[in-house]
Amino acid sequence: VRRGDRIRRGPVQSDTDKGVAKGQLGTIVRIGAGQEIVTVKWDRSPLDEVHRYTWPDPAGNYIASASFTDVAEDVQQLQRKRGLSSAAAENFLSRGGSDAPAGRAAKMDADVSEDSLRGQLQPFHRVRILPDSILVQEWFDRIPPCQCTRQGCAGGVHWNSRADKHLGQEGLLLKIDTIDDTVLVETSGPCQCQIWYPRLAVEPVFDPDLADKPEFKVGAQVECRMQQSWERGAVIEVLWNGATRQGRSPYHVKLESGETIVVPHVSLIRGVGAADS
Repeated sequence: VRRGDRIRRGPVQSDTDKGVAKGQLGTIVRIGAGQEIVTVKWDRSPLDEVHRYTWPDPAGNYIASASFTDVAEDVQQLQRKRGLSSAAAENFLSRGGSDAPAGRAAKMDADVSEDSLRGQLQPFHRVRILPDSILVQEWFDRIPPCQCTRQGCAGGVHWNSRADKHLGQEGLLLKIDTIDDTVLVETSGPCQCQIWYPRLAVEPVFDPDLADKPEFKVGAQVECRMQQSWERGAVIEVLWNGATRQGRSPYHVKLESGETIVVPHVSLIRGVGAADS
């Protein structure tokens, strides 16, 4: 199991998630130590509401694995009716668009557009590549060819097998190119591939880590998990502070050996002496 994996709610009811309907889709947003507990953000749950489940669940009573390209049936119906992406349709339904009173529903219908129903992208935040293959290909086709004269330039961003292979997966947004309205995403999960997509082909996702403040300041004495052991060093740069992110990893550390390293996750850094406490 990996963070970003898609999950479907099973048929057995639970007192802890009564509002989650059978068959609803969601995403694993955290994995506990030993992979025995997973935290799930359901697509239709309130913004900051998450639920914890025991993993694995072999019978699928409460949660079962879903495909990266699975889309809820009511979302598909709205897509066919409105020509929206799955992300825009999901956001419309989550806002109560289909159940709104007649007057409000009419106004919401008038305001329905792809851009108005999409979230704002920010560098170094987690995103999901949409699973909508045909629509994503159409957006690729609208990207203007590159006009540069650099040697080795392939002429711009094009639809390809790598882009197709990673539809529906989560990743980290590395760059936003406002000239041709594209974004560079580093996928997470089975592989870490860097792929350019049209901006509309990705959507921001819920990330509980955005609520976390950094544990260490610049100059703090720490230990970092290396291949063979924990090595001591000092924090020289803090790149993550809650939702404000200036890089793809939380810390840069200079080890006592003189090597400067990137700390890719907060689980790989600790205060000096923490192992003894």
